[in-house]
Amino acid sequence: MSNKERILIKNITIKNCGNFYGEHNIELSDSLDKNFTIIIGTSGMGKSTIFKLIYWCLFGSHYDPKTEVDSTDEGIINSTLLKNLGNGEKTSASVTLDIHDQDGEKYVLSRTLTATSHRETNSKKFRRSLFVVQDIKKGELFNQNNIKSIRPSNGLHTKYYDEILGKEATENIEYGTPLNWNLIKINKNK
Repeated sequence: MSNKERILIKNITIKNCGNFYGEHNIELSDSLDKNFTIIIGTSGMGKSTIFKLIYWCLFGSHYDPKTEVDSTDEGIINSTLLKNLGNGEKTSASVTLDIHDQDGEKYVLSRTLTATSHRETNSKKFRRSLFVVQDIKKGELFNQNNIKSIRPSNGLHTKYYDEILGKEATENIEYGTPLNWNLIKINKNK
């Protein structure tokens, strides 16, 4: 291969891929005489991931697809970002390669993957709901002092708060109990 036909990856930008959180720029040698770069690091820090991400950027597939995945495997998008997504939130990961030829012409190749969380489990546990915050005796009325809107969402939705105020408890209810309709006497004459 003559020098005229050579192309070199000058820079790699990795954003939120694998175990790389945030944006990372890796500048590689573009010297025709010394056209190699050595990446040194401890085990598990992402050296092989860099190669795999270059492959993904170029070909759009995994270098070594796995038939089985466990909780320690990193996918294309950083797993910490995925786990912390609220319902309906998005995150993306990208790899960009700046490629130069011997004449200094620059080509940019980029691949981005975006994920949107549609899992209710991520956000549901952080929602507020209605809980009993003082012991309540059977027949006692629910009021602003004995029920509150707190986390997690194990009790009735907070939209029922005003509707429940002034209603009677159907049984003795202990402090810390998530509120549910079986604990509330409903006036059927309404």
